[in-house]
Amino acid sequence: MVLMTFVSCGDNTVSINRVAENEVLSKNDSVLSIKEQGVFSAGEGTVTLSEGTFDISNYYISRDGSTSHVDHANVFYQIPLEEIGLPMVFLHGYGQSRVGFMTTPDGREGCYDMFLKKEHSVFLIDQPRRGEAGQTSVAGTISTEPSDQT
Repeated sequence: MVLMTFVSCGDNTVSINRVAENEVLSKNDSVLSIKEQGVFSAGEGTVTLSEGTFDISNYYISRDGSTSHVDHANVFYQIPLEEIGLPMVFLHGYGQSRVGFMTTPDGREGCYDMFLKKEHSVFLIDQPRRGEAGQTSVAGTISTEPSDQT
């Protein structure tokens, strides 16, 4: 088994080191030792189907017989090499996405990395119709009105 560690440098670049399973890593606050990571969908969601019959030879210009899997949550997770305590689950608020937990506007690390470094598993949820779970079955108008402070 091979483990990957992500090392954050002062200039916000990331280097990846591959470490053999039997190699001991030193305890260092700048190193993330990840045992497992992945993405999964959560919730029942909805499958919509358009009228007509799907024709593979015409699928770029026709949506007849097409499906959409929508209205589900999307979860990105990482589990540290040595997990302690309870996992941390991050659920964003109004109009946001999980990216808000991954960094700060000025480029500092987000609380997501901080908990990983303290050896907690972390789960970042994008709610249905937000971020990576942006597909929806409900038509609407997207406002361009500034609302970050909301």
